[in-house]
Amino acid sequence: MPISEGAKTSMEKITGLQRPSNDDLEGLVRSRKANTFRFSDDGLVPNHPHWDMIVYRGAVPVEQQAEAYPEPQHRHTVWNGRCRSEGRETGVEVKLIRHAETTPTPWKNGLGVGRNIAAWPGQAEGEFDVLIATAEMSETVPFSSYPGVDRSLFVTAGRLLLKSVCRETVLSNESEPLIFPGEEEIIGTALDGVMMQDFNLLSKRGAVHHALSRCEVTALGREMTARGILLIHIQRGDAELVCGAFEALLHIGDTVIISELDGQTCRVKSVGHAICIVGDITYL
Repeated sequence: MPISEGAKTSMEKITGLQRPSNDDLEGLVRSRKANTFRFSDDGLVPNHPHWDMIVYRGAVPVEQQAEAYPEPQHRHTVWNGRCRSEGRETGVEVKLIRHAETTPTPWKNGLGVGRNIAAWPGQAEGEFDVLIATAEMSETVPFSSYPGVDRSLFVTAGRLLLKSVCRETVLSNESEPLIFPGEEEIIGTALDGVMMQDFNLLSKRGAVHHALSRCEVTALGREMTARGILLIHIQRGDAELVCGAFEALLHIGDTVIISELDGQTCRVKSVGHAICIVGDITYL
């Protein structure tokens, strides 16, 4: 037994005092007054525009937590997974991937950096039905080959020159997506001496179909839906998302994947001026 544990046991025998049981703990915790604070968005800390920050200066009984956080007010209880509305599960499944949660991984050739946002099933490096990723590059780089895969690419910052035996085109952050087979041998060059950033969606040919579009979102909001899986990626600005019981404030680089919509729509409202990349992923 460690010396500290032995000393503690000895003191408990001498004083008669010991760690309280779980039942005793409930009697020791008293009601606490909630202190609420509201902050304006400073562009650094993502403060919610409608919800206060609640601070208790001590432990809070379970019953008081239920009173302080009524289900109708904080309607989503699970960020990644199935949502709840007034204590009942809804059919919509939502997965929110914050940009800060993704890990930048240098390319093998050292000429760029990629971030895998989501891939299913399995890993991005192996077999997948769908792969969602972003990339950054500042030089001339050969694209990776993905045989049997359909690929869509949106430039989100800078300009990109693409060359292959099939094409030579320049894309910017205002261009339509480039749709091409994953096995096409393409050389990409970041133009103007600045870092180029892009958003990629890849799906297994013959098993999954996907479509991507780019849209501006105003403060009035915009309804979005999909036949299959709805994908929303924030290219610029901040936006509020409401989808069934799920609500979230999204920032640049955040991605939301929503399945089992069953005809429902999601509403995206700009906080400032937001540009979103929207996808519809359907299994064939």
